[in-house]
Amino acid sequence: DLHKFLRQVIYLVPKSGIEKLFIDTSRRHDAAWFFKPSRSYNTDSIPTPGDLQELDLEQNSFVLFASSSIRYYKNRFGPQDIENISYRFTDISSHELAFKKIIDLNLKVVRVGVDVEALPLSMSSLPIIDYTDIKRNELSELWLYQNCKMMISSSNGAFWFAKRFERPTLITDLYGFLHRNVSTFYIPMLINDANKGLLLSFSEMLNFSKSKVFGNKNMMENSGLFYIPNSSLSVANGSNELLSYSEGSFRPSAQDLALQMKFNNLRIAHDIPFSVNGSLISFSFLREYSHLLD
Repeated sequence: DLHKFLRQVIYLVPKSGIEKLFIDTSRRHDAAWFFKPSRSYNTDSIPTPGDLQELDLEQNSFVLFASSSIRYYKNRFGPQDIENISYRFTDISSHELAFKKIIDLNLKVVRVGVDVEALPLSMSSLPIIDYTDIKRNELSELWLYQNCKMMISSSNGAFWFAKRFERPTLITDLYGFLHRNVSTFYIPMLINDANKGLLLSFSEMLNFSKSKVFGNKNMMENSGLFYIPNSSLSVANGSNELLSYSEGSFRPSAQDLALQMKFNNLRIAHDIPFSVNGSLISFSFLREYSHLLD
């Protein structure tokens, strides 16, 4: 209740002071994660919850997956201009190749979330465990985050839970370069400039991410700018990198490290902060689009 919240703020500010009630999230966007939790959860030697036992899930034997949902946004935030933020809801069929490779390695894929849409028909034949909506239990879901081998997520915030349990994470279809990224690896969406018939360079994207037009689909398209969702190959390659990372066998080449350094220098030059160390753009993606670094 917004009115109740505002009344509490007005009441508490004179008593406690602004500095004790508010946190400057411009420098510490993840500050909410450092509050005392509303529910305690002992993570030491937790047995598999009863509702998960029938799924035969063991520690590090499955990969978590979460995607942004139009249903979630409508149910949580009410009527709004969904079309103007439709870039958040990319086609998850682009993950099919990655999931097939994961399943071929005798790992399971478990989907988590709430108020989600049905999986695409093209993925209906895959043995994906759908732990969403009616089946969902919050404490059991936390067990999944804690014990997964890794997590693949769109830019919807679910990766925060995996991060909290120090699980490797890959964010796909990231639509911005700002400091909200805390994943192990991420794959950004590219932007096509229809006026020039060219992709924006990484430097142009980093600079553009600070403008008011950025992220506003209508304003972007009126300017001739269009997001390009990740390809199936980009997602599969990023997933393979994260699998290697989770097993301690990921060894980037000297060329890959040089490309990362070049991208990082661009980020610093455009004053785009990443407040959490170790979050890297996908090595294979950067290699594929290395020409956009120039």
